[in-house]
Amino acid sequence: MGREMLSLVISNGEATAAREQSEPVHSDSKEVPSEQKLSFVIIGAQHAREWIATSASLYLAHALVSDLSEPYSLSRLLNVFDFYIIPVPNPDGYEYTWEKDRFWYKTRQQVSPKSDCVGIDMNRNWGYKWKA
Repeated sequence: MGREMLSLVISNGEATAAREQSEPVHSDSKEVPSEQKLSFVIIGAQHAREWIATSASLYLAHALVSDLSEPYSLSRLLNVFDFYIIPVPNPDGYEYTWEKDRFWYKTRQQVSPKSDCVGIDMNRNWGYKWKA
């Protein structure tokens, strides 16, 4: 039936805690309160064979949580944005490319009980007009 899709939520700790407790955030003027922050959704390898997309999304997660003193740290962005990262939205297809067919790109979902067709192309199933 498929696997659970896991995600990372990366946000400034103070803003996240305040949002959960419904308290105002007290910080320097460069930080935006979490309820006013814009969010990024970063999606890794929708197509199972695009291994670099998984690595890139995990690298971005690492850069976001790295200390400011580290080279290439992006943690300053957490003062302004929240990030939702789904490194492997297609875990069955991703595993299939490692085990069986390197060029497979769809999910491994059975389309219909009486069909020999397996898989759905994930990037053709997104809604549009987000926040419209």
